[in-house]
Amino acid sequence: MIPGILAEAFRDGHFIGQDSLLAFALMDSWLKDEYPNLSLDSSTWAEMFDQVGFIDNLAPAERPISLPTLYRAAVPGQEFGMSWADNRGKAEYFHERHRHLGWASVLLMLDSVDPTIAVAHHHGPDWRDEYEWVLDMQSVAATCLVVLDRIDGDSPPSR
Repeated sequence: MIPGILAEAFRDGHFIGQDSLLAFALMDSWLKDEYPNLSLDSSTWAEMFDQVGFIDNLAPAERPISLPTLYRAAVPGQEFGMSWADNRGKAEYFHERHRHLGWASVLLMLDSVDPTIAVAHHHGPDWRDEYEWVLDMQSVAATCLVVLDRIDGDSPPSR
């Protein structure tokens, strides 16, 4: 589902009492969009995820009691994006992809954070081969982010 259409349907109340359907629609939209945080702002995504509570793969689930160390590659201005990996190698892949494209990038680590910021976890071998955590970063302080590597370069083109 296209994120904008999903957000409109959510605002119009089409998912009230439909947490399983919303969980599936959220993760389907999230996973099929290469840059979901550019399609919708983080607060809109967080509001929709908040209705479900926590999503494990495509279904509502209990929120984890702790989070593993998480990693993220980000271009400038996207350090507080919602997509994080529990595999450093996957984050390094995206960091190197940014380098290959000539973009500035930072490789980040997030450890020992409140697990209530986790809104979804997608895992298991599939076409993306990613084990992704979706986090509501609105309450995370900049001091929690550890910079592991930084690449100088250009800004990515506007979308």
